[in-house]
Amino acid sequence: MGQIDKSNTMKRYISLLALLFTFTISHAQVSPETIPAFSILDINGETFTNEDMSSNTNSYIVYFNPECGHCETAFKTLNINAKALDLEHVTFYAVAANSKDITREFFDDIAPKLLELKNIKILLDEDFVFANAFQVGSYPTVYFYDKDGKFVSRFEGAEDVLNPIKELR
Repeated sequence: MGQIDKSNTMKRYISLLALLFTFTISHAQVSPETIPAFSILDINGETFTNEDMSSNTNSYIVYFNPECGHCETAFKTLNINAKALDLEHVTFYAVAANSKDITREFFDDIAPKLLELKNIKILLDEDFVFANAFQVGSYPTVYFYDKDGKFVSRFEGAEDVLNPIKELR
Protein backbone atom coordinates (compact mmCIF):
# COMPACT_ATOMS: atom_id res chain seq x y z
CA MET A 1 0.00 0.00 0.00
CA GLY A 2 2.84 2.40 0.79
CA GLN A 3 4.30 1.79 -2.67
CA ILE A 4 1.01 2.82 -4.36
CA ASP A 5 0.82 6.04 -2.30
CA LYS A 6 4.40 6.90 -3.25
CA SER A 7 3.62 6.22 -6.91
CA ASN A 8 0.51 8.44 -6.85
CA THR A 9 2.38 11.18 -5.02
CA MET A 10 5.19 10.98 -7.55
CA LYS A 11 2.72 11.15 -10.46
CA ARG A 12 1.06 14.21 -8.94
CA TYR A 13 4.44 15.81 -8.34
CA ILE A 14 5.53 15.18 -11.94
CA SER A 15 2.19 16.48 -13.26
CA LEU A 16 2.56 19.63 -11.17
CA LEU A 17 6.10 20.18 -12.44
CA ALA A 18 4.98 19.67 -16.04
CA LEU A 19 2.14 22.15 -15.55
CA LEU A 20 4.48 24.68 -13.96
CA PHE A 21 7.01 24.22 -16.77
CA THR A 22 4.31 24.66 -19.42
CA PHE A 23 3.02 27.81 -17.71
CA THR A 24 6.53 29.23 -17.43
CA ILE A 25 7.28 28.60 -21.11
CA SER A 26 3.97 29.99 -22.33
CA HIS A 27 4.16 32.98 -19.97
CA ALA A 28 7.68 33.83 -21.16
CA GLN A 29 6.44 33.99 -24.75
CA VAL A 30 3.70 36.54 -24.09
CA SER A 31 4.45 40.10 -25.14
CA PRO A 32 2.56 43.14 -23.88
CA GLU A 33 -0.08 44.27 -26.41
CA THR A 34 0.99 47.89 -25.90
CA ILE A 35 4.22 49.39 -24.63
CA PRO A 36 4.09 48.95 -20.85
CA ALA A 37 5.09 51.53 -18.27
CA PHE A 38 8.77 51.48 -17.28
CA SER A 39 11.44 53.84 -16.00
CA ILE A 40 15.15 53.15 -16.57
CA LEU A 41 18.26 55.18 -17.42
CA ASP A 42 19.73 56.02 -20.80
CA ILE A 43 23.45 55.68 -21.52
CA ASN A 44 23.99 59.28 -20.34
CA GLY A 45 22.42 58.61 -16.94
CA GLU A 46 19.15 60.42 -17.70
CA THR A 47 15.81 58.87 -16.75
CA PHE A 48 13.98 57.35 -19.71
CA THR A 49 10.38 56.12 -19.52
CA ASN A 50 7.80 54.68 -21.87
CA GLU A 51 6.46 58.26 -22.12
CA ASP A 52 9.76 59.28 -23.75
CA MET A 53 9.34 56.80 -26.60
CA SER A 54 8.53 58.45 -29.89
CA SER A 55 4.87 58.42 -30.83
CA ASN A 56 5.70 59.37 -34.43
CA THR A 57 7.71 56.27 -35.25
CA ASN A 58 7.66 52.51 -35.00
CA SER A 59 9.67 51.15 -32.07
CA TYR A 60 12.35 48.54 -32.78
CA ILE A 61 13.57 47.33 -29.38
CA VAL A 62 16.47 44.94 -28.87
CA TYR A 63 16.90 43.68 -25.31
CA PHE A 64 20.37 42.26 -24.79
CA ASN A 65 23.26 41.68 -22.44
CA PRO A 66 26.68 42.93 -23.61
CA GLU A 67 28.30 39.85 -22.06
CA CYS A 68 26.13 37.42 -24.04
CA GLY A 69 27.70 35.66 -27.04
CA HIS A 70 24.41 35.52 -28.98
CA CYS A 71 23.95 39.24 -28.35
CA GLU A 72 27.42 39.93 -29.69
CA THR A 73 26.52 38.02 -32.85
CA ALA A 74 23.23 39.92 -33.16
CA PHE A 75 24.90 43.31 -32.80
CA LYS A 76 27.64 42.42 -35.27
CA THR A 77 24.80 41.74 -37.73
CA LEU A 78 23.10 45.01 -36.81
CA ASN A 79 26.40 46.87 -37.18
CA ILE A 80 26.94 45.46 -40.68
CA ASN A 81 23.36 46.45 -41.57
CA ALA A 82 23.37 49.84 -39.82
CA LYS A 83 22.18 51.65 -42.95
CA ALA A 84 19.07 49.45 -43.02
CA LEU A 85 18.25 50.68 -39.51
CA ASP A 86 18.61 54.35 -40.41
CA LEU A 87 14.91 54.84 -41.11
CA GLU A 88 12.94 57.99 -40.35
CA HIS A 89 9.84 56.03 -39.37
CA VAL A 90 11.65 53.74 -36.89
CA THR A 91 13.31 54.48 -33.56
CA PHE A 92 15.85 51.85 -32.53
CA TYR A 93 16.02 51.19 -28.78
CA ALA A 94 18.97 49.09 -27.60
CA VAL A 95 18.21 48.08 -24.02
CA ALA A 96 21.20 46.61 -22.19
CA ALA A 97 20.91 44.43 -19.12
CA ASN A 98 24.22 45.68 -17.79
CA SER A 99 26.20 48.70 -16.61
CA LYS A 100 26.96 51.90 -18.51
CA ASP A 101 30.69 51.16 -18.82
CA ILE A 102 30.26 47.62 -20.12
CA THR A 103 27.54 48.76 -22.53
CA ARG A 104 29.68 51.64 -23.89
CA GLU A 105 32.61 49.29 -24.40
CA PHE A 106 30.34 46.82 -26.16
CA PHE A 107 29.16 49.43 -28.66
CA ASP A 108 32.68 50.78 -29.20
CA ASP A 109 34.02 47.28 -29.91
CA ILE A 110 31.09 45.43 -31.50
CA ALA A 111 28.69 47.98 -33.00
CA PRO A 112 30.35 51.37 -33.56
CA LYS A 113 28.30 52.11 -36.71
CA LEU A 114 25.10 51.99 -34.66
CA LEU A 115 26.38 54.89 -32.57
CA GLU A 116 26.26 57.04 -35.73
CA LEU A 117 22.52 56.51 -36.21
CA LYS A 118 20.27 59.48 -35.45
CA ASN A 119 17.37 57.20 -34.53
CA ILE A 120 19.06 55.13 -31.81
CA LYS A 121 18.55 55.31 -28.05
CA ILE A 122 20.78 53.23 -25.80
CA LEU A 123 19.11 52.36 -22.51
CA LEU A 124 20.31 50.55 -19.38
CA ASP A 125 18.24 47.99 -17.49
CA GLU A 126 20.55 47.13 -14.60
CA ASP A 127 17.63 46.36 -12.24
CA PHE A 128 15.62 44.38 -14.84
CA VAL A 129 12.65 46.77 -14.66
CA PHE A 130 12.32 46.74 -18.46
CA ALA A 131 12.80 42.95 -18.61
CA ASN A 132 9.96 42.42 -16.15
CA ALA A 133 7.63 44.89 -17.90
CA PHE A 134 8.23 43.29 -21.33
CA GLN A 135 8.44 39.71 -20.02
CA VAL A 136 11.84 39.07 -21.55
CA GLY A 137 12.64 35.37 -21.81
CA SER A 138 16.13 35.29 -23.30
CA TYR A 139 18.95 37.34 -24.82
CA PRO A 140 18.63 38.86 -27.34
CA THR A 141 14.92 39.52 -27.74
CA VAL A 142 13.57 41.90 -30.36
CA TYR A 143 10.22 43.66 -29.96
CA PHE A 144 8.51 45.63 -32.66
CA TYR A 145 5.71 48.08 -31.86
CA ASP A 146 3.93 50.33 -34.35
CA LYS A 147 3.77 54.13 -34.07
CA ASP A 148 0.62 53.80 -31.95
CA GLY A 149 2.51 51.65 -29.43
CA LYS A 150 0.72 48.46 -30.42
CA PHE A 151 2.55 45.14 -30.46
CA VAL A 152 3.48 43.85 -33.92
CA SER A 153 6.03 41.07 -33.39
CA ARG A 154 8.66 39.52 -31.16
CA PHE A 155 11.75 37.55 -32.13
CA GLU A 156 14.26 35.76 -29.93
CA GLY A 157 17.81 34.94 -30.89
CA ALA A 158 20.61 36.40 -32.95
CA GLU A 159 19.37 34.98 -36.27
CA ASP A 160 16.12 36.93 -36.23
CA VAL A 161 17.46 40.30 -35.15
CA LEU A 162 16.72 41.94 -38.53
CA ASN A 163 13.26 40.42 -39.05
CA PRO A 164 11.29 43.54 -37.98
CA ILE A 165 13.22 45.68 -40.48
CA LYS A 166 12.54 43.11 -43.20
CA GLU A 167 8.83 43.37 -42.38
CA LEU A 168 8.92 47.12 -43.11
CA ARG A 169 10.34 46.76 -46.58
